[in-house]
Amino acid sequence: MTSNLARDPLKDAEARVRALTREVGALREDLRRETKRRERAVTQSQEAEAARSSAENKLHELTYANRKLAAEVDAAQAAAKAAGERDRRALRTLREGLAEVEGAVAQRAERGSLQVASAFGHVNTLRAMLLSCGPSGLEPVLPHALANSVTHTLADIIRGLSAISALLTNAPDAEEQAAAALSGAGSKDGPGSSNASGGGDGGGGQCQQR
Repeated sequence: MTSNLARDPLKDAEARVRALTREVGALREDLRRETKRRERAVTQSQEAEAARSSAENKLHELTYANRKLAAEVDAAQAAAKAAGERDRRALRTLREGLAEVEGAVAQRAERGSLQVASAFGHVNTLRAMLLSCGPSGLEPVLPHALANSVTHTLADIIRGLSAISALLTNAPDAEEQAAAALSGAGSKDGPGSSNASGGGDGGGGQCQQR
């Protein structure tokens, strides 16, 4: 009875071996799972480190780009300010130069007008001298045909002076006024009138002694 109840040492050893084998297998499986978990953690850590490094690089790039853009904006603002100052100086210089030119043109126009007026006076004096009666008061200084030619020539001169005067004084009617004055003066003083023709032919009216 006692011998039957005694335990077999071999079976006990086999049972312990099987238990240890199962335990070792479980430990190996746990180790495998832990190894994979650690590998995944390492991979995730590496990916996170790569992402952090990439983010830092991007941050550095953005910071550099921001500084560069800020410098470019400052340079552009400074250039715009300098250009504005140059433009204002140029405009001021242009206005001053324009005022000087306008003043010089006005002075020249005034001098030209005075010279033209003086020329008008000389031409009228010459006309009066050429178209007047001689010392005797009976004959004109110039023959009738020559007096007509002189009258036309003087009229052309006066019209030219009138055109110059109109350009200098911006008076469009200066030429017409001068031509009208010349026509009126010629009809009174020129030998082409009845006095001149009478003096040349010996009949009709004669030059009156002044």
